[in-house]
Amino acid sequence: MARCLVTGHKGYIGSKLYKKLQDLGHEVQGIDLFEGHDILRDIAEYNSPMRGKFHPHYQDHDAEYIFHLAAIPRVAYSVENPVRTMENNVLATSYILNFAKKTGAKRVIYSSSSAVMGNGNGPTSPYGLQKLISEMECKLYSDLFTQAIKKLMALTQRQLQIGWNILEKEKNPLSQELESKDATWLMLMMLFLPMYSQ
Repeated sequence: MARCLVTGHKGYIGSKLYKKLQDLGHEVQGIDLFEGHDILRDIAEYNSPMRGKFHPHYQDHDAEYIFHLAAIPRVAYSVENPVRTMENNVLATSYILNFAKKTGAKRVIYSSSSAVMGNGNGPTSPYGLQKLISEMECKLYSDLFTQAIKKLMALTQRQLQIGWNILEKEKNPLSQELESKDATWLMLMMLFLPMYSQ
């Protein structure tokens, strides 16, 4: 079993992922603003002379897999509060990536959004731009530091069902761990388990 950190674990998807990982026997830790824990504070690297150290609650967990779902996902709110959402959606991702690199996490799974596509020509909101920036930083970290970073894009129900059908057709044992037709878990777990990763 693995040690996992789920950011945004009090949100709709995060809470379900957190519980599913626990049900599968993994050791899971969460961080969420709703519990008074802020990535910008709690995952921040301590200043000199403690450079390379983080809040012991998170560093001592020694997460192998980090699911980064935390974000302020409201498009309209991002238009009205672009600086606040930039901090929460972009800077927090930078902190998570730095934390993963410094603590030796095996993999980061980043939850992106179809908002990066906008109307087909790129982002049309600060939120979409912020998600795109973080996607680019994830790729950069992966290229520079060989950190295993996977992007989970918000997909349509049809795309999710296609993925589920592929696993069912191949009699993939992963499908036995999932509730039938719960394609969201399919996509999350495909990225989580090394043997099913791309």
